[in-house]
Amino acid sequence: MRECPSCALPVEEKAEVCPYCGYEFPATPPVHRAVAWLMILLLLGSGLYALWAWLLR
Repeated sequence: MRECPSCALPVEEKAEVCPYCGYEFPATPPVHRAVAWLMILLLLGSGLYALWAWLLR
């Protein structure tokens, strides 16, 4: 459940429109989600590489 920013009532995660006030939730483009995952993987990878390099010195 998430909260509607307009009326502050709980709404289902997959709802596109609030059933109480009619607020239309903005859709997150799939490209933004893919870029976010890519950044997370890059940060984790660089952190693991730095840890590995530190352990081998």
